[in-house]
Amino acid sequence: IVCMADTNESAEGMLAAKERRIPTVTNWSMGLKWDLDIIFDTTGDPSVYKKIKRDMGEQTILIPGSVALIMTKLFEEKNRLISKLENTSAKMDLILNTTSEGMVVIDHEGFIIMFNDSAERASDTKREDVIGRQIKDFIPSTGLLRVMQTNQKEVNQEITLGNGMELITTRIPLVNADKEIIGAFAVFRNKMEAVQLAEQITDLKEIQTMLQAIIQSSDEAISVVDDQGRGLLINPAYTRITGLTKTQVIGKPASIDIYEGESMHMKVLQTKKPVRGVNMRVGPKHKEVIVNVAPIIVDGCLKGSVGVIHDVSEIQALTHELNRARQIIRTLQAKYSFDDIIGASEEMKLPIEQAKLSARTPATVLLRGESGTGKELFAHAIHNASDRKFNKFVRVNCAAISESLL
Repeated sequence: IVCMADTNESAEGMLAAKERRIPTVTNWSMGLKWDLDIIFDTTGDPSVYKKIKRDMGEQTILIPGSVALIMTKLFEEKNRLISKLENTSAKMDLILNTTSEGMVVIDHEGFIIMFNDSAERASDTKREDVIGRQIKDFIPSTGLLRVMQTNQKEVNQEITLGNGMELITTRIPLVNADKEIIGAFAVFRNKMEAVQLAEQITDLKEIQTMLQAIIQSSDEAISVVDDQGRGLLINPAYTRITGLTKTQVIGKPASIDIYEGESMHMKVLQTKKPVRGVNMRVGPKHKEVIVNVAPIIVDGCLKGSVGVIHDVSEIQALTHELNRARQIIRTLQAKYSFDDIIGASEEMKLPIEQAKLSARTPATVLLRGESGTGKELFAHAIHNASDRKFNKFVRVNCAAISESLL
């Protein structure tokens, strides 16, 4: 731009020209002294356009303001698209360079056009040393050219670089919207790293299978939700107790099984603290249960929560059976020994010594005495001091037996 002309020296265009040290004039005719290629007439005055047309040089092109406006908008759109393309390209470069897999891309002639940071590390080669080179010069045994010819991807293939490094690679052809082959790209990883990754995946699958087997076979009802409180997993015991199936729970809110009370899953997700022993009613049968819920935290991040549901009726039945078992055990055990018999008089020492003596023999022992004198206490002590102390101790209520039968 050699000159800017405007009758108003304070016009926006004039000020912009002065900032850029472009000569300015208030009369357009003064600007014709330069050897001009293009003149933009934005006055909108036909008479001015005709005068400029008459006085300009033969090699000069005169463009009216309406055309200039269109050109300006086209330039602006071009710059906007270029900026957008550059931003997109920068994002793509960032993504490709932060991935752990090496990536190399070639065009339809086999020239390398992209080589990311991981590819540099895996091949021990600088990007600037390979960009623009033929892929065969860099990797003589490359299969990328074959992939372009066959239009078939090749998965998990082994390849050895010139420096002896072994890689596991996947090759994929690049196809445009018209289904034309425009190149190919390969994703690769150091073979040793790939083997270690495969072993880790195998170990994880084994652990996952084991955990699923444990959860599915557990008699405890288990439910797992994600960090948003959506159902992820339930086991058969959960369905048995609540009456809800997988289709009714998986992907649904954690409160789907609640009949009475608030969702402990949601409470744990909010507080990140476990809750235990909460009484609730769940499912269409309004089953009374006790719930324990704990958060699932991985690397300091909350991933969800796991809940264990206990059927109260089962707990009550088990408690009743336990109490009955305790009563039976009490009746089959001798609780006292000679150490529990307190007495220092001769009247007490003599029967104690007689009882100890009889305990060491297989003889039948008859205990006689008034009611409340401690006959049962002696019976316990004799049993515990005998060779039969590990056998059952059976109480018999003699008052319930007739005198003749006794």
